[in-house]
Amino acid sequence: LVVAQILKDHGIDPKKFGRGQAKTLSEFITELQSGSSRMMLDASKHKSMVRVVDIVLLRVVHDSGRNRRMLVKYQETYKDGRRRDDIRHLPGTKKAPHESPLQVAERILRERLFLEPLQVQLDFSSTEVFEDEDVSVSFPGIRTVYRKEIIQGKVTATDV
Repeated sequence: LVVAQILKDHGIDPKKFGRGQAKTLSEFITELQSGSSRMMLDASKHKSMVRVVDIVLLRVVHDSGRNRRMLVKYQETYKDGRRRDDIRHLPGTKKAPHESPLQVAERILRERLFLEPLQVQLDFSSTEVFEDEDVSVSFPGIRTVYRKEIIQGKVTATDV
């Protein structure tokens, strides 16, 4: 495999993929082909590769003042049965290359939160954008830069 050789050439052991919580090499290749992540050379370090992922997060609030509540994901179960507890994240997902932040936000509302976009008023005027570097347990040995965009939302529906 060409990808496996490229990883080896940059000091990443492809044999660590598919063990424990790590995804398989073919899942990594599928992610690259779909465009939900991409590999880039890190110009600041010799022969260093970094995985780049664009993520949209929603900061959804309900009510205001002392009664204000924020929606936070605290647990996740993956399709393959793996489960992560004690997560304290805003709901979000990867941004596909053809999607706008609005499209991703509406997809999160529908597919993850089971809300219609009309039930949440999105505010793009106070969007936060930043980068966060981490090592993903899904892809061992690969540094990942998460380019995050946080969109504010306020629940407008009274029956949720």
